[in-house]
Amino acid sequence: MAGHTDPEELQNFLKNVDEIENIIKGLASDDKDAVAQSMQKADERLITENKSKTKAFDRTVINRSTSDGTAAPQYPNSQEGFMKMVEKDIEDRSRVRQENLKIATGLKEQGNKAFQEGDLEVALRFYTEALSKAPDQAILYNNRAQTLIKLGRFEEALKDCDWAIRADDKFVKGYVTQGRAQLRLRQFEKARESFQEAIRVEPKSETVVQEYIDELNREEKRLQEEEQAKAHLGESTTMPEILAKFSESTTQPTMFYTGAIMLLQQLMKNETDRTLFRMQDGIASLFKHPVLQQCLQMKRPDQRQKELLASLWQLVEKVCCTSEANQNEVFSHSKTWLTSSLDRWLKNTDPHCTAFLQFLLSMAAEKFSRTLILTHFPDSFYVNVLRLGLKESSELCLRLLSSLAVEARVKAHLRGEEAIGAFVAALRRQQAATSFGRHLFGLLVELSTDAAVRSALAGHEEFATTIMALLESDHQLWLVELSLTLFINLAVGADSSKWRLDAKKICTSCLRYTNDTALQGAAMNVLASFIWHAADRDKFQPPESLLEKCVTLLQAGDSAEGQKLRRSSMKILTWLCCHEKAFQDLLLQKDPKLLTLCGYVQSNDEITAGNALLCLSRMVDSLTDDAFIDSDLIQQTLTVVRDSRNETVRKNGGIMLGKLARKHPRHLEKLRELHGFEILHSNVKPYEL
Repeated sequence: MAGHTDPEELQNFLKNVDEIENIIKGLASDDKDAVAQSMQKADERLITENKSKTKAFDRTVINRSTSDGTAAPQYPNSQEGFMKMVEKDIEDRSRVRQENLKIATGLKEQGNKAFQEGDLEVALRFYTEALSKAPDQAILYNNRAQTLIKLGRFEEALKDCDWAIRADDKFVKGYVTQGRAQLRLRQFEKARESFQEAIRVEPKSETVVQEYIDELNREEKRLQEEEQAKAHLGESTTMPEILAKFSESTTQPTMFYTGAIMLLQQLMKNETDRTLFRMQDGIASLFKHPVLQQCLQMKRPDQRQKELLASLWQLVEKVCCTSEANQNEVFSHSKTWLTSSLDRWLKNTDPHCTAFLQFLLSMAAEKFSRTLILTHFPDSFYVNVLRLGLKESSELCLRLLSSLAVEARVKAHLRGEEAIGAFVAALRRQQAATSFGRHLFGLLVELSTDAAVRSALAGHEEFATTIMALLESDHQLWLVELSLTLFINLAVGADSSKWRLDAKKICTSCLRYTNDTALQGAAMNVLASFIWHAADRDKFQPPESLLEKCVTLLQAGDSAEGQKLRRSSMKILTWLCCHEKAFQDLLLQKDPKLLTLCGYVQSNDEITAGNALLCLSRMVDSLTDDAFIDSDLIQQTLTVVRDSRNETVRKNGGIMLGKLARKHPRHLEKLRELHGFEILHSNVKPYEL
């Protein structure tokens, strides 16, 4: 392909530029040894240059002409002259390079425009011309490789990817494009290595690159399945025969088609069967069959037709199980009737409608098939499912929405006043401790991870009243757990000034559950959230027993649940000591040296460490002047200030050290010995102290 510079020539050129730049930097150095070494290298290079420029000569006359007949350039015999020549050469090369880069950038932009407009051959020409001006630019090779992939010229694309990576081995796009080309060539292992290398070079690219890896896995699996199915086809023709009879018959009674579909269901036993069904055009045969098309679009199907439709969706669910290729084909073939007939399927809970919802529920469990639902279904679908679920007390509808609601787009459709009002009405109408109520709460918990939903729920007066009544009553364990989880979500990032929730009542109710082993984790988490964030938190008068509970729970084990308990307990303890002098005194009575707090200054959990430092900074004024004189607290705190990634943690550590330094001269001396002021200056903004 035109436009490539000889690789050896390019490498030699870049090497020479680097060597000359290093010599110049060495001569300008303040280090005498470095200057001497650079002068020696310059002398050696001068000798080498003169030798390389000397032409062949005969026995009597030296040849002083170049091959084109012009006079050979004269080279200086002094080091100073040589260095001036080198500097001028670098300047000239740099100027030419900048001019070429400017031209190449303009050509690249023209190529990008042509690529976006779909004029791939023109784009290819521009990128090739740009590379002739700037042959060391990784982005140009990558852009040309992407164009070649679009043109189906995958081998050529791989060569350009190789050049892009040679030019810049940290260029993530080069590895990604290389993997895409290898994927098209079905070089699956090489493609996987390229994608993984892209993640290694730039970990932040993992989310994007993972999508290509998923595509690779799907394509690899699809080919394996089809190979297995081809081998299986020679052993049995039962499925093709059934499909052939099904497709050819258009005037049989409804029961004939229902029976055929039920036979096909029995054959769907493994991945090979599902792949074979797709390869025999089974999915297309189902959705293109005139009898089924008529049934799918009927407003009032009779009982036989309902049974046929129910069996259809049961078969489709089995066909799609674990097969992304089948899922994609099902949604592609069914989208025509979905847009015109979907709403009719959400009017009741007849068996055929239930079978359809069950199919969707199985699809909503995985990311790929969930994306297909979001892509093919209209926006009105989610609210309609909610209406049907609340109207018919359908647990299936709520389970479907809970699975779909992990996607932000679905939450966006369920955050409106209509949806929130429907939830509140259902909570008030239904017995909360029913199975339906459990699924309703589960959906609310999932939705409350969305900031807009949290704000709407927390600001809805009827919701606040209803949920508080449930929390204050004696209910089953799962209901209390879900209620507490819901409150935890509501306390995150919501505008507390608009809350209709009574923080005092919530905290008082949570105190009831702090002695329950199964509930104390969630109860402490709710308390920790509300006493820090609720607008009316000051109305809550915590009992002394709460501080004792916090000190006890700080000794929780290292399990995941134990770590959560310690974090919540430290948050509550910090709030108590920051807002009430009486709690400071109580803590000092129980722990005069504050060993409990000091023990968490270097906690692996930065939130716990930050709260411990904040609490200590508030307690310093209540301590004797010589407190912590013989401890390692200053050294530990400086380590946290130096190493923590959390700005608030560093700030809390700086404030605590500042108070200690004013407390006793020994602390000030210790800070100086440990270079504390340098550490503070480097890691804590002055205004924070």
